[in-house]
Amino acid sequence: MVRTVVFSLCIVAALVSPPRSSAQTVDAHRLTVSAVIVGRTETAQVTLTWDSLVADGQPLLGRVIPLDKPWLLGATAPPVLATTTPLRIGSLDVPAGSFTLRAVATQNAVQLVVVRQTKSDSAEYSPDSVIGTVPMTVDSAAEPVAHLTMQIRIERFGPDASGVEMSRVGNRETIVFHPGTRTTLLIAWDRLLWSVPIAAR
Repeated sequence: MVRTVVFSLCIVAALVSPPRSSAQTVDAHRLTVSAVIVGRTETAQVTLTWDSLVADGQPLLGRVIPLDKPWLLGATAPPVLATTTPLRIGSLDVPAGSFTLRAVATQNAVQLVVVRQTKSDSAEYSPDSVIGTVPMTVDSAAEPVAHLTMQIRIERFGPDASGVEMSRVGNRETIVFHPGTRTTLLIAWDRLLWSVPIAAR
């Protein structure tokens, strides 16, 4: 069976690395990326919106990103994740609706927190509003990523992965992928690279 993922990308600020300043800076724009993820039985229209932050070339963990407590994953407001049908993020089942995201990081690990509250400008949240937490895979980027970036991307894995086909019409990308592939939510900033599988049912 062939599955199709359609990406519609709207980036307000370019993700080309600008000259680095002496301190963390905040771009005036919020960025949005959306994708249509086709699962076995349902199709999800997924949208992510987040703050455009710029790294300053200094270590982020323990300075800009607090350790062992929730981080806003932004400067003025947390990212908003919206989906038209239920998703599975790692081992976590997420219902249809709109949610905000946080991250709880240590030096070597990070947990993604999915929160029901959507109108919030604080890293804190009510425990009753938490859908759940899920560990993310922690890697190091080969090259620094100047702007805080979130993506929903396709990765190949397994011996039966037969490839990925892509076509573009305007700003819309259509990706047809075969069994043996997976969809991943990726968060990248400077050398930090955090990822977790994301899929429609």
